Order: sequence, then structure tokens, then C-alpha cells
Amino acid sequence: MRATAANRTRWVAGAGVLALGLGVLAFSAPAVAAPGDTIGPFNPVTRPLGQLVDGHAANSEFLVFVEGDAQLNADEAEGTVALGGDLAFNSSYNIFSSRPTFTVEGETSPVFLYVGGGIRWPVQPHVLKVLQDGYAKVGDTSTYAAFNTDQNGALRDFRIVPPGGNYETNPHIEGTEPQSPESIAEPVPDGYIDIAAAFELYRPSSALLGSCAPTLELTSRDSPYPPLPSPAPVGAAGRVELVADRTNVLDITTDDLENLAEITFAGAAPAADTPLLVNIHGASFTGTMPNTAGIGGAQAPFILWNFVDATSIVVTGGDSLEGTLYAPRAVLNWQVTQNIEGNVIAAEFIHGLSVVEPVGTPREVHDFPFSAEVSCVEDGTPTPTPTPTPTPTPTPTPTPTPTPTPTPTPTPTPTPTPTPTIAPTLSPDEPDLPATGGKGVGWLPYAAGLALVGGGVLLLGDAVLRRRRT
Repeated sequence: MRATAANRTRWVAGAGVLALGLGVLAFSAPAVAAPGDTIGPFNPVTRPLGQLVDGHAANSEFLVFVEGDAQLNADEAEGTVALGGDLAFNSSYNIFSSRPTFTVEGETSPVFLYVGGGIRWPVQPHVLKVLQDGYAKVGDTSTYAAFNTDQNGALRDFRIVPPGGNYETNPHIEGTEPQSPESIAEPVPDGYIDIAAAFELYRPSSALLGSCAPTLELTSRDSPYPPLPSPAPVGAAGRVELVADRTNVLDITTDDLENLAEITFAGAAPAADTPLLVNIHGASFTGTMPNTAGIGGAQAPFILWNFVDATSIVVTGGDSLEGTLYAPRAVLNWQVTQNIEGNVIAAEFIHGLSVVEPVGTPREVHDFPFSAEVSCVEDGTPTPTPTPTPTPTPTPTPTPTPTPTPTPTPTPTPTPTPTPTIAPTLSPDEPDLPATGGKGVGWLPYAAGLALVGGGVLLLGDAVLRRRRT
């Protein structure tokens, strides 16, 4: 089952758009990835479109990487968090990881919490903890005060509090290192993190992957495994069978995902050499995550859920999501009381419902970053439609040839008529000549010249395309 070509977003690169490395398709001048071209291999999280940002991973190795604002309302992220906008937290929340990001020159600890904007403080006395010796960086200094000494002047682990507060103020953000207030406030130098530049690559990367030809068919879970219709029936149990040693591509729509109760993953298990790319086409998603049988945390680093077109994703329940949630255009609202087992790449992120008590079962983001390179073939579905069109065109051309129109014309009576017809040919009456007269020959040299130029352009274009495909 797959989304129709009309619904599929394809990446079109304009002149001057970045050239892609590592064998990834590169386009200059408006173009579309041609059917049959190879896309990839590249890691869409760390090297979208096969590119680094300022020489480092596009996400600077953060687990949760958000272009704009984020709200952290539920439990914890067992990984690092970076956002370009403002941070709000409406419950106590933990951020920690054994996986470092960058350490600014002259400092001793990696950054675990990066906030490009400011802090929006909760009404309740919640505490957001940055654990395991991670540092925090917060851009808008007008939204907080920072301390690494208590009211007695003793050196303490850092705290970030609302403006006008002191070390003991609640709510607050606290660390486990005596990071200085100057270090928290000082802008990160160039070359460490650039969220805006990363998302300029993430969006076309998502669209490009969305044009991959599907290699998997979503079937019924039960033998003899007939294909499921699209949209899938409400409560349907689907099944896919993965093949080893290649990128497995499944195409579904947001309607399919909303209706599916379960997907069973059979065949080869997702692995570094057998990644699974799930392309989800549709402008928005609201619903529950299907149960995913046959995969778990061990396979999560090799699964990418690519929301190609979505600008709004609201997950209200269901199972944990095994793998990376890749939605660079979307406001992601994860209300479900289950986990995300991988990276979060989103335009905005709301983690958990904004409630006071109780927060419910743990809703965590687990530290299973995407760790594979995906490669696929550009979908060839559009090509079959043009291919039949040449076939009908030859059929009309033979039809004019057998038409007996020339045979009736040889009626002996009209044959003498050429004698009067010659008189107009010699006359300066030009409008009668264009059908067969000698004056019409004047355009033939120009046409031949144009044909030669056009042929040269086509040959050049073909050579360029072949170079791209190799």
C-alpha cells in the first residue's frame, strides 16, 4: 500500500542549492529526481542530504532537536535537548545522557540543554534537572537569573531561576556542576550548533526521502497476507516483511496510520545494514500509535518514521514509537503515555499534557539515536504514464497514410487544371504558396539549425544526468 503520486511531495532544488555528497542526488537549476535515480546513502539526522553543518553533525548530536519552541511536561528525556526558541516546562523533568554533545572550548562539560530563546516559567514550583554533569546554555538573559553560589556565598551546582529570584527560588532549573552564570549566558561560538541551518537541510531531506520507491507492501497480518486497502480499515492489523541488506521502504498515509491498530514486522530485523524507512504522507495526523510487533529498543536506532508533509502531529495514545520521529515541518504534540525510542526532529515539540497532577505513566524520550544510512531508488510510478503516450501517437500516423484521399484526386478531369494553377504561382500572390510553394523553403535552414542546437542541448543534458546517476 502506498500514497498516490499526487500526494507525494518531491524535492525540487533551485539554482545554487547545496550540492549533495556521498552519492546523494545533486541538482542545479530547477529539477526533479528522475525515476530510477539512487538517493543516498546518508544519515538523515546527522547528515541530511549527505551534508554536515559547519563541519559537525546537523543535530550537534542532540537527541531532541527542535527548530522553535518546546514544552516539557512529562517525566524525562534520557538524552540531550536543543531548541531554537523558548523552553517551557509544566512538570518536573529530567534531562540526562551518557552520550556527549559539544563542549565549548575552555569549558569542561558538554552541553545537555541548549535553549536559543528564553525560559517561560511555570506557576507551580517545578524543577527541571540537567543531570550527569551536563551544562546548560540559554540565549535570552532577560528571562532568567543564574547562580552557582548559594545565599551564603558557598560554591554550589548551577541554578537558573525566574528574574529577581535567588538560589533557593522555585521553580528553577538545576544542574550537577558549578557552571558559572557567565557560561550559561554566553552565546555559543560559531561551529558548534546551527539549528536554523540544520532545518534548511532537514525539510528537503524529508521530502527527498518521501520520493523513494516503496519496497514493502502492507498486507493483512493473517495468512495468506492479502494487501490492505488504503486507507486501512479502522482497527486493521497489518504486516510487512523486511529484506536483509538493503533499506526497506514502506509508504503509508496519515489516514492509514490513524486506522491501524497493529503492524507486525516480519522477515529480517532492522539493523545498520537493513534500515527501515516509513514514509507517511499527509498534511496532519491525530490519533494513536499502532502496536509494533516484532521490533523493540534493539531495532529502534535503525527505524525512521518520516512525516513527509505533516505540519501537525498529535499523538493521543497507543504504543511506544520504536525509532526516530522525523517531522521537520510539524508541531509535534506527544500526549501519549508511552515512549519515543529515538531522535525527535520537529519544528516545535510538546512532550506530555500540561497538567498539574498526576502526570500519568512515564512518557520518556529514550536515547536510541538514528544510526544508519538510508539509500533508495527514486520512485518510478510517474514514468509509466508518459511511456504509453508515445505508443498511441504512432498509431494515428499510419492512419493518414492509408487514407485514400490521394487516390480520388487523380480524376482525369482535374489533371488539366494545373495549367491555370501555374499562373498564380508565377504571380506575386504569396498567400497561395505556403502549402507547397518554393517560398516555404526559406525556413528550412533555420529549422535545421535549431534542431542541431536542440540536439546538442539534449546530449549535454543527458550527459549531465548520466553523471548524476553514476
